Amino acid sequence: MLLKKFISINFLGENLLSRDTYHSIVHLKFEDIEPEKYVEMNYDTKQDILTNLIEFHYIELKKFLKKHPEISDKLNQWLYLLCGEGDKIKMISKDNKSIEKVVKELDEMSMDENERLEAYKARLAEWEYNYNMAKERADGIAEGEAKGRAEGEAKGKTEGLKVAKLEIAKNMKNKKMDYKIISELTGLSIDEIEKL
Repeated sequence: MLLKKFISINFLGENLLSRDTYHSIVHLKFEDIEPEKYVEMNYDTKQDILTNLIEFHYIELKKFLKKHPEISDKLNQWLYLLCGEGDKIKMISKDNKSIEKVVKELDEMSMDENERLEAYKARLAEWEYNYNMAKERADGIAEGEAKGRAEGEAKGKTEGLKVAKLEIAKNMKNKKMDYKIISELTGLSIDEIEKL
């Protein structure tokens, strides 16, 4: 059975770890061997980590702010959002559409009830407009297809009728019938009949 990797990401508002980094990655490690439990197995290398499939990430936000890294990195952009760095969030929102969407949602969540209701109405109006535009486009395409099909069928019937009339006129001409009578019965001109 193939095990999938498990990653736990923990954002800490306070400094917890005695480490000189704001992003620490931890794997499950074995403790040192107790002498009374030691067994000589002659392994070439000693296994220190239980597995690489389990990983814990600790991100300490106060250390992050002290470091103030560049905002070009996507992780750093999200961390500035979590820290509530207003000016940086405005800059990031211009470049990162996902963060812009989250900021908009957070702004709406922090509104009072009337403001939220108005924002919801505006969003519904936008959805309705987009739906109607898509529906009109789809209806227009379907109408165009139906019109094209009808025109094609009509043209086909007209062409088919013309071919049938010519065939009948040709048979009548071969039977030596009068051209005037053939013209009356088929609706073809005398010139058309003579060319057959």
